[in-house]
Amino acid sequence: MHDFIVALDIVDAGFLGWLIRLSEHRRQIVFAVLSRVGANIPRTICQSQEVSEQLLALRPVLADIRQLRSSDLLAKYFGSCPDGFHGAVAKTVSGPQPRLYYETLHTTLSDPEHRQIAKVVRLLPSCDWTRLRILLALHPQFLHPRFAAKVSSVQQAADLATALTLIRQVVGDEASDEALTNSIRSIAENVTVPMWVSNWLSRAKHVAYPQLELGPDWIGLDSGRKLVEAGRRLRVCLGHTDRILDVLRGRNLYYEDLRQSVVAEVQAVGPQRFLVLMGVYGRGNSPIPRGLRREVEAEFLSAGVPSLKWWSEDCPWRAIERIPNAFFDLGLDDELDLQGLQEEAA
Repeated sequence: MHDFIVALDIVDAGFLGWLIRLSEHRRQIVFAVLSRVGANIPRTICQSQEVSEQLLALRPVLADIRQLRSSDLLAKYFGSCPDGFHGAVAKTVSGPQPRLYYETLHTTLSDPEHRQIAKVVRLLPSCDWTRLRILLALHPQFLHPRFAAKVSSVQQAADLATALTLIRQVVGDEASDEALTNSIRSIAENVTVPMWVSNWLSRAKHVAYPQLELGPDWIGLDSGRKLVEAGRRLRVCLGHTDRILDVLRGRNLYYEDLRQSVVAEVQAVGPQRFLVLMGVYGRGNSPIPRGLRREVEAEFLSAGVPSLKWWSEDCPWRAIERIPNAFFDLGLDDELDLQGLQEEAA
């Protein structure tokens, strides 16, 4: 677009200066029209800084750009000016957008099937190519101005459709269309899209946990509510979205000992979902006394859930466990000379 505008200034002396002095709104109208009429002008012609027949043929267009009202100008060069198109172009963020933006905006606002998107576009404070693609990728239920403005990327918009399906599956009747729509429309100013998703996932109903013969003080944290409440009570991250998703996937299981205020993390390993005790955590992730840890490990071992330390030395999972700590098991008595190692590597 920059080279094209400079080339037009050669054909119509003073055009560039006139364009710079325009209001931002009127300038966007001009950008839209130029993107339309300049689509077939080769870039080489624009960069040559010579007057060509193709550029001279645009003199009537430049006259229209200077003289016609904005809505009439758009209607003449886009074939129509559908409701909201003039306003959407005028509030486009500063600088020319890609040609496809103006074309897609016109097509979208002209299509009755995109009535919801058109409504959101009219109510948004500004628009650009990224925001328009986000709106086109959003599930119709998320097409509310307050919510749509918070979606940060096209990928996030696509992921929200999947998240919506998952929320309905794991939350059940509470996640009705009416409840979800009300939640989307009333999203608070300080609530982000990930926070909104996390809030709904925290309402996940009972997740099927394997029956373990543990003591009476152990409870399975088998719902979003239990995970969130335990996380708050023990000041640990059990209520975070990634933890809840791990439980919903069946990857991790969490058990709380109400008497000792500790949480045991169990992981389902491999296709056969072999259960392994991966860790025991106290309030605020504080260290667990060695005696209590051994007691917990023994309880889970008796229930058929070994910890890694109970596996034989030749077990492959022991090798995996040792890898992160290999750097610290070099068997060197002296302090490790990092600088010397770097010089050798060089």
